[in-house]
Amino acid sequence: MIESADEYVRLRESNDGAAWQRIKREEAPLQVWLDIVRNHPDMRFWVTFNRTVPVQVLREISGDPDLEGARQDRLQPPHARGPHRFPVP
Repeated sequence: MIESADEYVRLRESNDGAAWQRIKREEAPLQVWLDIVRNHPDMRFWVTFNRTVPVQVLREISGDPDLEGARQDRLQPPHARGPHRFPVP
């Protein structure tokens, strides 16, 4: 279980594939998710990849225009994307 927003940020910023798997699969308390999306806006995109994130958190970030741009970027075929704005795990 991810216990804090700081732990989540450390995991995401690491170059360890196992850490990235943790941010995609492990649960966190609701307050941790809310802390991440409210105080670390650059992590919102990555929160959407977690399979356990509560719907309440997804609703909170659903209007973020940066997330919409990132989603559109990922929907394009790889040859049309140009340089990646986000590292691909």
